[in-house]
Amino acid sequence: MNSADNLSALTGLRILLCRAEGDNAALAGRLREAGAEPVVVPLIEIVPIHVDDKEFAIDPSAHDWVVVTSSRAVAFFCRRVSCAPGWRTAAVGSSTADAIAAAGWPVHFCGDGRGAAALIEALHGSFDLRGRRILHPCSARSGEELIEAAERVGARVQQMPVYDNRPPAEVDRFSVAGCGMAVFYSPSAVDHYCGVLRRADLPDTLRTVAIGSTTRRALLERGARSVVTAISTGIDDVMAAIAACATLEKEHNP
Repeated sequence: MNSADNLSALTGLRILLCRAEGDNAALAGRLREAGAEPVVVPLIEIVPIHVDDKEFAIDPSAHDWVVVTSSRAVAFFCRRVSCAPGWRTAAVGSSTADAIAAAGWPVHFCGDGRGAAALIEALHGSFDLRGRRILHPCSARSGEELIEAAERVGARVQQMPVYDNRPPAEVDRFSVAGCGMAVFYSPSAVDHYCGVLRRADLPDTLRTVAIGSTTRRALLERGARSVVTAISTGIDDVMAAIAACATLEKEHNP
């Protein structure tokens, strides 16, 4: 089946987009162009962690690399801290790299958007990370993926939580429940989805697209019956995953 056939499978589908406010517009536009009906209901709200100036007074000699895996970290870290002489900066993908550069930081390495572990593997392939010390500004809910990947190549990671997420105060429960497919970018969104529907597991009828391996694991742990994982965070790859998910559904229920 070619790409045009894949996109035709999206026609008329109600697809839940549940990233934070302001993060869904580009994907929603692409889905509308393909004939789908995107339903935008943010299930997470981003909040800064109030770190005092003493904690931000980081010893420049204590780290060799600053690894940034989220544009949120740019907003809450790179825009508050100056890049110290001797630090090198790695971004998980091109959009994060662009945000880092816009904050006035140099970007020494850019991954392909396939996640934290793939970033460390690629970075180690270009720069020997053995014995290197990595600072990772991140979410308070960041998992162990980057730490474990760094340990495998002999590097050490210090995580520095600079933001968190929480469920919005009000969510349109009926709009959430009325979608047959949902796109999840984080395990937190999976948890908040179940919270909105007041159930422990995902509905059997829900088809899901995961962005990243940790999100995929969270979906499977919540009983997801059908999960397609995007190969990167790039919008083309996310669209391809959504189309593949829709195509599988049509093949199983012609």
